[in-house]
Amino acid sequence: MRSILHVLLSSGMGQIGDPKKLIGGAVDYDNMSPSVFLLWLVTVPFLAYSSHASVPLLGYYIDCGGSKEVTVDNLKYVPDGSYIKVGNITPINKPGLLPILSTLRYFPDASARKYCYSLPVLKGSKYLVKTVYYYGGFDGGKQPPVFDQIIEGTRWSVVNTTEDYAKGLSSYFDITVVPSGKTLSVCLARNEHTGNSSPFISALEVRNLDASLYNPTDFSKYALVTVARSAFGAEDIIG
Repeated sequence: MRSILHVLLSSGMGQIGDPKKLIGGAVDYDNMSPSVFLLWLVTVPFLAYSSHASVPLLGYYIDCGGSKEVTVDNLKYVPDGSYIKVGNITPINKPGLLPILSTLRYFPDASARKYCYSLPVLKGSKYLVKTVYYYGGFDGGKQPPVFDQIIEGTRWSVVNTTEDYAKGLSSYFDITVVPSGKTLSVCLARNEHTGNSSPFISALEVRNLDASLYNPTDFSKYALVTVARSAFGAEDIIG
C-alpha cells in the first residue's frame, strides 16, 4: 500500500502549485488540490490496517524441523524456521508417519534456560495452541525425554510422551489463551527429569478462535487447558 500511495500522490503533483516548492519529495500542503488531500486522508487508514498483514487470520500450522510445506487433512503446514532461531532439525525415518511427524526440532544446548517460538498475533484475540510430539528415537535412545512447556512465560505442563510412544502413538497438548501483546511465545525448557537428553517438538498449531467462545473465562488471569476428550458411545479412537 505504501507504493500505491506514492504513485497516487505523484500523479497529482502536476496540479500542485509551483513545482519548485516540492523539495526532496516533500508535498506543498498549502497548494495541494482538495482532491489530492482527500485522497491522502482516505488512504491513511489502509496503511494503518496493513500493519496486521503479517498475522494470518486463521492462525499458524507449523511443521517443526520441516524444510518445505506439507499438507495434512487439507491443512497446509509451513516450516518453522521463520519463528525460531535455535535448535537442530532431524528427520524421523519410520514408514507410515504423517508428514508433520517425519521431522522434528530438538534443543541440545543445556546452557539455555528455554527455547522459544515467537509468533505475531492479534492482541486480544483468543488462540487455541496445540503442541505435537513424536519421539521416533531421534537421539538414539529408547525412551522420549521429559521436559516442560511454557506459554507466555507461564509453565503450562510437563511433556512426558513415554506411554504414548510405547503404543506407537504421537502425543499432543492444547491450551486456549489470549495473548497480552502482539506476539505469542511458546517455549520448551529442561527440568529435573530431562537429564542429558534434549527437548523436542514435531508440530505447532496456533488457531485463531471466534471471539464468542469461552466468554465466561477471564483470560487476563486464566487459560483453558484440555484435560481429556471423550467420544461417548464410540468403539474406536477418533483421530
